[in-house]
Amino acid sequence: MRRRSSTRQPLKQMALERTVRQQIVSGKLPPGARLPTRGDLQRKHRVSAITVQRALDHLADTGFVAARGTLGTFVTDRPPHLHRYAMVFFAGPGIAGWTRFQQVLLERAATHYAGGAVEVVPMFCVDGPNGHGHAELLTEVKDQQFAGIFFPFAPWPLAGSPLLLANADIPRVTLMSKEHYPGFGFVDLETGDIVKRACAWFRERRRRSLAVLCAGFSEPADGDLVAAAGAHGLALPPWHIQRLNPSLASSARALAHLLVRGGPDGRPDALFIADDNLLEPAVAGVLDAGLRLGVDIDIVGHANFPLTGQGEGPVRRLGFDVDEVLASAIAILVDMRAKGRREVRRQVPAVFAEEAGSMRVDRSV
Repeated sequence: MRRRSSTRQPLKQMALERTVRQQIVSGKLPPGARLPTRGDLQRKHRVSAITVQRALDHLADTGFVAARGTLGTFVTDRPPHLHRYAMVFFAGPGIAGWTRFQQVLLERAATHYAGGAVEVVPMFCVDGPNGHGHAELLTEVKDQQFAGIFFPFAPWPLAGSPLLLANADIPRVTLMSKEHYPGFGFVDLETGDIVKRACAWFRERRRRSLAVLCAGFSEPADGDLVAAAGAHGLALPPWHIQRLNPSLASSARALAHLLVRGGPDGRPDALFIADDNLLEPAVAGVLDAGLRLGVDIDIVGHANFPLTGQGEGPVRRLGFDVDEVLASAIAILVDMRAKGRREVRRQVPAVFAEEAGSMRVDRSV
């Protein structure tokens, strides 16, 4: 069990820890290697027996070493600087800004990356660069307790943090965003592919007129929506594109009802809900309008797979496999560390519900 110390350590203990830890990180003491005896450490560094014991205890608490009785103390088989990754959130469960995507990331990391060959540790920096969460993250990075950092969202809330510097001494990866972060790796979610695949399916269903309900003013852009609709023979007038802040998701019910009102010649017969936080209220609004799903109108709703308690039902679900997102982020961080931390990119395609989980995900890196 890893423990974080909240007390300040004596200077000699800190110096000894730093020396041993650096030998481990540099590879001088590789995984499984035996450390010098306590007596040797005491004589070489001119410290007391209790200082050696406390330093080794703290290195054990943080996952670098393990005592094996009379055999001595050894570097662990999976020291944190090679196998432990931070996943940084700027909101938390029950806090404004927490989304289903973040919840699924949190759950899947706990399912697949807790205590195994690769460990993903959630860190919550909800108070910006001056908050406790950021200070804790900086401390663990300084103590080389992470092999890399995954930011599921662009890390602008930590503006000014040394973690965002191009030459920061740790691999970092984020999901593709419009803002470029020098030195970062990128997981590119093919959001444009979602729109194209949704429109292609609507065309297969012989639909003619599309409406889109988006969250906020992020992707997909209006121009991309219009281009994809036109390429698939779907009408998409400007008033059929509506955007809503996810924090006001309950209002999606009335907005969707308004979008699909009217007779069959004037209303859309296809609806793309581009954010899963809006899905249930938007579908309820369509039903309020008296439309029959799959008959009067088809709906494609964005999803993060695997679905958590949300049956597909009459709504076609299209989105991203979160297991693949996590595996891609970790693979990028491993690649960056192996290749001198240069920028690395990977793409994660959009998939329908029945396709999710079909990609081979390697969690052993």
